[in-house]
Amino acid sequence: MSHFNVLKGAYPSLKQLDKTLPLGTGGTGIVRGSCMVIGANGDANKFIPAVDASAGSAGVPGAVVYFSLQNAIDPDVQMANGITGLPCFMPMEIETDAYDPDTAPALGDFVMVQAGDDANGQLGFGVLTKHVSGATAIGVCTKAAYTRWSNNAVAVPGLKTGNKISVISMWTMYASSLVI
Repeated sequence: MSHFNVLKGAYPSLKQLDKTLPLGTGGTGIVRGSCMVIGANGDANKFIPAVDASAGSAGVPGAVVYFSLQNAIDPDVQMANGITGLPCFMPMEIETDAYDPDTAPALGDFVMVQAGDDANGQLGFGVLTKHVSGATAIGVCTKAAYTRWSNNAVAVPGLKTGNKISVISMWTMYASSLVI
C-alpha cells in the first residue's frame, strides 16, 4: 500500500494547497495516499495517522484530513524532518490504494476515514472506507475498486518493476458530521 495519484485538480502546481509538518506519534506508519491529521497535546503541529475519532466519527466533528504525498520512511521526509499533505477540502479527484477492501465504497458513496484495522487486522489507520451517516465525509467515490498497473508497486518475478494494484477514485470534500 502506498499509491496516490491526483487525476484532476490543482496538483502539482502553484495553485495547490499543501502543508508540511514533522511526524508525530505513530507517524512512521504513514504511507503515500493514507490519511493524516494535525495532532494535539504532545503532537501539536505534527502529522499523525488519521483515525475515525480524529477525522470525525459519527456525531463528532473531525479535524481536516490530509492525504500524504510521501511515505514516512522516505529519505526526503527524514532529511527535511517533515511530511507533506494535501487537504481533503481542496477540489481534486484522487486515486489511492489506501482503502479497506472489505468496506470499499461503491460509485457515488460518500467516503470517510476508517476506524482502524480491518476485520482481518491487515490495514492499520489512515485508510478509507464507505461513509457511515453522522461521520465526517472527506470524498465521494467516482470509481469503485478497480485494478491498474503501478510502476512503484512490488515487482513481479520476471518483470523489471511494478505490479497490478487495486485502487479507488474519489472527489475530495469536507462535510463534518454528514447525516444521510
